[in-house]
Amino acid sequence: MPSTSVCRSGGADAGAVVTDAGRALAALAACVDMDAGALLASRGLDSDVTHPVDGPGAGGVLALGRLVLILLVAWPAHVAAEGRVALVIGNGAYEALERLKNPVNDARLMTQALRSAKFEVVEHMDADERTMKRAIQEFGRRIAGAGRDTVSIFYYAGHGLQVNGLNYLVPTRARIQREGDVEIEAVDAGMALRQMEDAGSRVNIVILDACRNNPLPRGLRSVSRGLATVNAPQGSLIAYSTAPGSVSVDGEGQNSPYTQALAAALKEPGLTAEEVFRQVRVRVLKATRGQQVPWETSSLTGAFYFSPPAAVAGGPAGPVVALAPPPSDALSGGPSRAPGTMAPDLRPAPPPPPVVPKGDIVGRWQGRYQCQRQEIGFSLDVTSAEGDRVSAVFEFFPLPGTLSIPRGSFRMAGDYNRADGSFRLEAGDWIKRVLGFQRHDIEGQLADNGVTLNGRVLTTGCAHFVLTRR
Repeated sequence: MPSTSVCRSGGADAGAVVTDAGRALAALAACVDMDAGALLASRGLDSDVTHPVDGPGAGGVLALGRLVLILLVAWPAHVAAEGRVALVIGNGAYEALERLKNPVNDARLMTQALRSAKFEVVEHMDADERTMKRAIQEFGRRIAGAGRDTVSIFYYAGHGLQVNGLNYLVPTRARIQREGDVEIEAVDAGMALRQMEDAGSRVNIVILDACRNNPLPRGLRSVSRGLATVNAPQGSLIAYSTAPGSVSVDGEGQNSPYTQALAAALKEPGLTAEEVFRQVRVRVLKATRGQQVPWETSSLTGAFYFSPPAAVAGGPAGPVVALAPPPSDALSGGPSRAPGTMAPDLRPAPPPPPVVPKGDIVGRWQGRYQCQRQEIGFSLDVTSAEGDRVSAVFEFFPLPGTLSIPRGSFRMAGDYNRADGSFRLEAGDWIKRVLGFQRHDIEGQLADNGVTLNGRVLTTGCAHFVLTRR
């Protein structure tokens, strides 16, 4: 929505509709010495705080006045009007499954942290299936009612399941004995994201601290360890307390390591959403001695701050826009400051530091993957990395407690991007061929900690993998 300047210059009407930052500053320069009170009043502020200033220090005061007014104009009105809506669910008092001691505490901690970040939070503790679905439905309505410039967050702590590649959140009264019970008794984790997308909010963040263990009877073939990674739609970020196919820690104290780290990190001023979750990963790795690696998928298209940078911490929370440089003397109609006074420094921020290479991928990595509903162990022995090309050997083998399969192996080769740690390897010749098994192409990324590879097997019916450096 365009903003309107409200001043008169030299008795002539200077009112104009300003549709871009340059014209806004030009209009401001013509107004700043004339009717600052009217401009402040147009922004909903007290116009009585401004008074005519005369004397030797007038130029310095006017320079300060320009700084204040540029901040007011350059900070778009939509930031102040940004809606922040959150739904928090914590399930721990399960009736027919293993109880969890921390999810309710985690949910309460997240509620406090989000409210401190100016979110309007609705929370539900130990919710049954009907309560969860109704809460998610109402969440979508709240987002739609807040407008399209809304930031929405869904947080869940409790039991979570992956069945046939789909993620489910488990209500406290769920009774699941067979694979077919999951769809009836549990809640599709994608429901919240669909409500957020349908409501058209600008930023959607889903946080799942839901991989504490598999609470179901052993022997359900399609129920996999941990949660499956879902690609985040545009404008969304999906955060998991641990990597795909892995189990997170409930925690020794009152909170899980993941939620404790998240609640602390989102209060730090000046961190974008991606930087917040990067901080969380570092803290959880340290707290769990490398056993738990938080994971995110993001397609956010702009910077979102839970807490604004300290320089503007007194302003409205939300995305912070770069301020324009001060108008020149020619634009403002004359010298903007008296001799000996300093102009406000509104120069653009320095460029970001150069990308630091992630490190060497050469070495032996070991973990597991799922293919055709079967958990299979495998190792990846990366033997050389010359430039951007990588050579490796893929070996698969049976896991303890699973169906016995023979060992097999084949060569691989492909590309490795040292800047961001991403790789893609294609299958080559068999080393030890096993009838009934096929070779796979894979892709993934070296984690920030340098000791984990996360990726997926590029074969229909297969899923994600997590490998640890050996």
